Amino acid sequence: MDSRNPNSVFRVIEMATEDRGRQKPNVLVTGTPGTGKTTTSSLVAEATGLRHIEVGDLVRRKNLHNGWDENFDCHVINEDLVCDELEDMMYEGGNIVDYHGCDFFPERWFDRVVVLQTNNSILHDRLTSRGYSGAKLTNNIECEISKCCWKRRESAMRRTSWSHYRVTPWKI
Repeated sequence: MDSRNPNSVFRVIEMATEDRGRQKPNVLVTGTPGTGKTTTSSLVAEATGLRHIEVGDLVRRKNLHNGWDENFDCHVINEDLVCDELEDMMYEGGNIVDYHGCDFFPERWFDRVVVLQTNNSILHDRLTSRGYSGAKLTNNIECEISKCCWKRRESAMRRTSWSHYRVTPWKI
């Protein structure tokens, strides 16, 4: 998102509304952990009045997981439980969903998909400051380098309009 043009955030929301004609659009903000999804989603939700749904937080609060992955130091998400939990909210519209993946969400839920990326050295610093190490750190850096989130969006959300933003530190 270009901080020199604050209207770029709002334009994504406007385009989402235009794309499907919903009164309140559903927007998926995706990207490797540390690219600015939560910060961007929070800012857009606050400015537009849309509901910000941080999927990782939802999984923790509602126990929508199948246990803990010791290797990656995270919950093993139960995709069916997450979709069941979100179904009514997504039908209502007016949501900004913040998650690093997109391949298990029904495409019909979203009017727009936004893919965020950032510089790898900045990403490394952000992830280490969060306590990422070992396989979890390496996997996420490699994911950003190989554009995993971008590729998942291409295969999972073929008919949904999308936007791509390379986020730099001065932009969020």
